[in-house]
Amino acid sequence: MRALFISFLLCLTVVGIACAGDADGLPTVRDFAADTGDHMPLVLMFSASDCGYCSRLEVEELLPVIRSGQYASRVRIRKISLDPGQYVTDFDGRSTATEEIASRYEVGVTPTVILLGPDGAELAERLVGIGTTGFYGAYLDRSIRQAEWRLR
Repeated sequence: MRALFISFLLCLTVVGIACAGDADGLPTVRDFAADTGDHMPLVLMFSASDCGYCSRLEVEELLPVIRSGQYASRVRIRKISLDPGQYVTDFDGRSTATEEIASRYEVGVTPTVILLGPDGAELAERLVGIGTTGFYGAYLDRSIRQAEWRLR
């Protein structure tokens, strides 16, 4: 019985370590001016903690893009939580509820990915939902290229 208990605790520890490694998700936007200050487009994913599609998009598409380094010098990729009680520092320096940000950009579905410039203007075609993940990278790349072109 003791061996079974020790095995159970060991399994819980291994699962905990595995989950802790996955805790390194997308960085959350805290201050829009800081995240767009270097004149790079901001790729912003609107997310909610209870949105399974958001988790899927983050893990299967956006995190691999960040880890690859392919866009490191071209864009910043962040997420914004639409969970109640969340606030960010807006482009004008004031604290704003994330629901207000979503309303401003007419985001009604999570996940939605928009690309913003330093002034908060939307720079490219937004990506709503996750659709077919096999093509998501191409759609994201197209939107990033559109955003870069508009910033030139």
